[in-house]
Amino acid sequence: MRGLVLILLFSTVHMSQPEVPQRLTSLSSLVNAELTFARTCKQKGVRASFVEFFADDGIAFKPEPFRYKDAVKDLPPPANPTAFLLEWEPDVAFVAASGELGYTTGPSVRRDNTAKDKPQGYGQFFSVWKKQKDGYWKVAVDIGTDTPEQTASLGTPFKGVERVEATPTSSRKTEDERMSGVMDLEHELSKSSARDGVVRAYLLCSDDESRLHRGNEMPIVGREAIQSYLSKQTVVSAWKPIAGDVSLADDLGYTYGSYECIIEDSSVSEKGYYLHVWKRDAKGEWKLVADITNPQPTEKQN
Repeated sequence: MRGLVLILLFSTVHMSQPEVPQRLTSLSSLVNAELTFARTCKQKGVRASFVEFFADDGIAFKPEPFRYKDAVKDLPPPANPTAFLLEWEPDVAFVAASGELGYTTGPSVRRDNTAKDKPQGYGQFFSVWKKQKDGYWKVAVDIGTDTPEQTASLGTPFKGVERVEATPTSSRKTEDERMSGVMDLEHELSKSSARDGVVRAYLLCSDDESRLHRGNEMPIVGREAIQSYLSKQTVVSAWKPIAGDVSLADDLGYTYGSYECIIEDSSVSEKGYYLHVWKRDAKGEWKLVADITNPQPTEKQN
């Protein structure tokens, strides 16, 4: 999993531009950026490639969110940058109609080359990308989860999600108005979970593209799969956003923050940090298309 290895491999490196220009406002340019990122990782190592492709304020998780470049800038480089290899590819991607915000997700494989048998681990990464002033895509948020097996084969054809055009009035909203709208979605999700239960809360804002990424679980994709997964136990969840962003087209947005999940009739309380990605569907309605969590160790309530 790409997100968890960040804390293992900090260093400072010389910044350079990606080898493939990503100046086109299109889905293909975002996919090219992700593929170039992965190729650079194999060549230069995890830390060097992450510094190169993360935005200056790009966020990673350990499990709490932190600014990656701020965390690594004063740390020494690794003796062997490629001792630990990480490979990944996007199998789903989306770009806002305004062309400056998008996301990618797909399988990842990690390998320890210092071990004789080179043991492997599997995961699913999720990255939010934002186009910078110079026209290059950079990672705004990156989070990942371990999976019990590989979620898809590397090298398979890309099956990207088609871009959805913005509604005619969306570009007239201010940045504050757009962000306020997404924050309202977050608050309503928490209220709905407390009022109606987490299953109904998710079903009201999910569709066939929606996905949950949970530690040591395969990705849970689609309304039916989400309902089946969440129905296994009765829980109430609440989310507290820390920050986020919304596309200029007001058709794609995200938040990250803390969450708490309480299992009813139990003393178990799961706390941690999350990433939510919201996207308008073909009818212009907001849907929660991604929910990824990084839990802290389980606590017992007093």
